[in-house]
Amino acid sequence: MKENKQSVNKIPSCNEVGFTLIEMVVVVAVLAIVITTGISVFVSVSQSAERANLLEQLRYEGLRILDQIEREVKQAKNVESLDGNTTLRISSDLTGSDCIQYNFFAGDVGTNGYLTQCQGFCSSFDAPGFNRQNCPKFTDDSADSGFNIIGASFQTFSPPNRPKNLNLELTLSQNQLKVSRRNESGEITVESTVSLRSY
Repeated sequence: MKENKQSVNKIPSCNEVGFTLIEMVVVVAVLAIVITTGISVFVSVSQSAERANLLEQLRYEGLRILDQIEREVKQAKNVESLDGNTTLRISSDLTGSDCIQYNFFAGDVGTNGYLTQCQGFCSSFDAPGFNRQNCPKFTDDSADSGFNIIGASFQTFSPPNRPKNLNLELTLSQNQLKVSRRNESGEITVESTVSLRSY
């Protein structure tokens, strides 16, 4: 009978395949650092893309509003800026019988800032008891949907020997309800200058 000479307490040689405990700990630590960094970069890029998308939506909405007002101004005979430049009155004839008036109202808790659009006789807008807030809403004031108009300015100016000009400026932000749900919000100002057509 041959004797089995294998030792139970044999020390591993350098030629054996496998990893030591220290090597495994180092690999796991490096992988954890790489994965954590990757997740952090992904979240950051995702938030940046969401913010850029929000700003683009706000810009689109602001330009859409300005475009409609510009078209009405180009067809008008006269424009007036009232109430500290937060109200715009557009007269389509010189008698004042056909007017459109835009009024800005700042938002408060639960509502967004918005514009109203009144139509009718210019003199009726100046009558005692006339409430500009009762005019139809031109933009949504619901804090649950839409966007928040946080500033509006309508400034008229008349260059020498030129038709009257109007500088329109709107500042929009994300609607109020979404701001409270997220860490991020967006705000953008859009502006345009338009002149009345000379007749």
